Amino acid sequence: MNRRTLIILIVVLLVLIGLRWMQNRSHESSLAEPDRVALLPGFSMDAFDRVELRGPAGGELVLAREAGLWKVASRYGHPAKQAKIDELETELSALTGQFRSDREDVLSGYGLGDSTAVSLRLFGTTGEEVEHLLLGASQARGGGLFLCRAGESRVYASQSRLLGIFGLWGDNREPDARSFLDMKLWSWDPAEVEAFGIVTDEGRMDFARAGADSLTGEAVWTLGNAPARATVVEQVVTTLANLQGRDLLDPAEDPGLGEASRRVEIMLGGGETKVIRFGDNPEGGGDVPFKVDDSDYAYTLFSSYPDRIFKKREEFLN
Repeated sequence: MNRRTLIILIVVLLVLIGLRWMQNRSHESSLAEPDRVALLPGFSMDAFDRVELRGPAGGELVLAREAGLWKVASRYGHPAKQAKIDELETELSALTGQFRSDREDVLSGYGLGDSTAVSLRLFGTTGEEVEHLLLGASQARGGGLFLCRAGESRVYASQSRLLGIFGLWGDNREPDARSFLDMKLWSWDPAEVEAFGIVTDEGRMDFARAGADSLTGEAVWTLGNAPARATVVEQVVTTLANLQGRDLLDPAEDPGLGEASRRVEIMLGGGETKVIRFGDNPEGGGDVPFKVDDSDYAYTLFSSYPDRIFKKREEFLN
């Protein structure tokens, strides 16, 4: 092969590579529509009673509205966190996209193939499916994601935060339902606590609020008939007021929180009483089960939280 023939072959090869590159780019550049379009115009959660999110490996998050209240149907019908519902509504109502491709053979490149796409289905108030979107990969630059409608190959690039709202970070394509669970047990101020009792297998300690210090205005507490260390007691009260579950336990399973379990009995102003039962700290650390007596659900929390509550008697005394 002489030099002239070799040069011709190299030129032809470069031309073919260039044509291939242009072909691959054509679905993004030559067909691109510069303006963003509203993908769910006029969206309102009021028009829907069910949201189903499913990952390619079967992980799911199902939200259902019952009697006007949103619940996480895929987690035993537990009440949903209203702030997350509002966040989801805001994101869907503002969902826009810029056209990227209409070629079915490149869907997998956008994370919209069968092994990576996350299915988002919205059902109306009469049970009919109104929208079915597929959520693809996150964009390499600028955040957001690629998405399309199920059964279609028209891909859009969106700046939406939907992936983050559903807990789809990095390579994870299975939704996290925990972030939608409202596991904050109550919302009352620590100052509402009039008294509380801590019960363990070592006995019982009863605390009572005894007014406020005349100089500092800080709360004064007693443990039985003895003055208690107010700062330590207030730390316990604050922990109780902000108690929140880390995860939800299966209501069909016994968490082992019977009468013999350690517990805290809280007396609020107005005579309201709350009883919280805690399991034992597992050896080596880990989650501890706990439950409020008037709740249908039991939860877990880090063992460090009970440690802040169940202290030795001497730690509470001056």
